[in-house]
Amino acid sequence: MSDIDLKKLYDGMQMEMLQRLSTCANTITHPGTLGDNTEINWINWFQEYLPKRYRVNKGIVIDSTGKQSDQIDLIIYDAQYSYLVFHQNDTLLIPAESVYGVFEVKQTLNKANIEYAGSKAESVRKLLRTSAPIKHAGGKYPPKELHEILAGILTTQCKWKKPIADKVMKHVMNCDRQKRLDFVCSISDNTFVIENNTFVKELDSTKNPEAFYCEENESLVFLLLNLLRRLRDIGTVPAIDFSKYAEKIESSRYEMYDNAFICVTLKELLTIDKNITENVIIGFDGYNKKKNCYNKYLKFENLKTKSPEGIISDCLLCQRVLDFKITADGIMQIGIDYFE
Repeated sequence: MSDIDLKKLYDGMQMEMLQRLSTCANTITHPGTLGDNTEINWINWFQEYLPKRYRVNKGIVIDSTGKQSDQIDLIIYDAQYSYLVFHQNDTLLIPAESVYGVFEVKQTLNKANIEYAGSKAESVRKLLRTSAPIKHAGGKYPPKELHEILAGILTTQCKWKKPIADKVMKHVMNCDRQKRLDFVCSISDNTFVIENNTFVKELDSTKNPEAFYCEENESLVFLLLNLLRRLRDIGTVPAIDFSKYAEKIESSRYEMYDNAFICVTLKELLTIDKNITENVIIGFDGYNKKKNCYNKYLKFENLKTKSPEGIISDCLLCQRVLDFKITADGIMQIGIDYFE
């Protein structure tokens, strides 16, 4: 059996995408409609070639404080570990924790569009991301380190005179951290991959990142393979701390007892001896299911009138103390029945 010619395979993929985008550009003249269809073509292409653990769509990125990004043409986000997507009419609202990368889609590669893509990336990267610990059979993994959200611009053509590498790198390298682009693609010219740091803590502002590019005949495949590599390096997105998103919902704690409950209150306990009012610390320590009661601790300090044993004997007269003991550090544990 003969070997697969990967170069021919890549050439076929490149021609297929170019054909679809060229057909769209040649038949649609309205700028808005042309832009929408180009976005859809890019989204469909990524959905076809990226693993199913990733989802691709246009939408807005949000965080747990309610802040939001600009409208993003193409978002690569998690579909397996931190999947949570809200809908507002026809717009997808995607939590920042779920996002791997964002891309701006334009027809032409130029300085203005590179800067525009950078500002879109910044609107996503400045959002708050949570990272929750993950429980497993043997314990708990600590919160995952935050990755840098990938960003790029996807275009079909460039009107700069070739070669364009110097012009592209001039505009890409002179960006603030939040506006940096990792991918610049003009599939009829070149694709550029900038090797920025993978995780937030890895940033070294004293060094310029390396950059690589390929020629037009394999620009699209070069983009795909390097994007897969960068996604692999990120691994999984952080686990969403859903409690942070739930904080915006007003809620009250509900306590449920039997209909005929009578509990021993702090006031009842303290009336046993008025002199211990400032010397007793009471706290709950969970429900004792076996004895149908709550464990309650009373800590005695500087008692003047009664010993702990005397207090216990008086408490027993209430007929609601099911169990008690005095620990070595002077804490009296009392099980108090909350039910008739």
